[in-house]
Amino acid sequence: VQASDSVVSVWTAADYERIEEFVEGTPLFISTEDNPDNLPAQEWLSTQSYLLEGEAVEQRLGNQQGVRFNWAGMWEFTSVAVPHPTRQTMIIITWDSGIAAYEGLFEDIVANLDFI
Repeated sequence: VQASDSVVSVWTAADYERIEEFVEGTPLFISTEDNPDNLPAQEWLSTQSYLLEGEAVEQRLGNQQGVRFNWAGMWEFTSVAVPHPTRQTMIIITWDSGIAAYEGLFEDIVANLDFI
């Protein structure tokens, strides 16, 4: 796990040892974005500049309603965004869809995220 101000990168041990081979990003990361108006996830997503591929669908994370969406940049990604229940922040869990080895870890994080 690597962390910066607003991003936590998640790596397998094997990939972390060869981290220099990853060009411009990480296969799986958790980030935060401001949500000053405390918008619900679907509404927040409509205010962002993601290049969406397909429809965004609602997804429950713990006790919060989030949204799952696919988007493209230089690569294709799947993200789940969920508003933090007590802060004006959106938490976004993102997986580089082209790296299948991280799909299970992504789904585990999404399935087990909870706010206490």
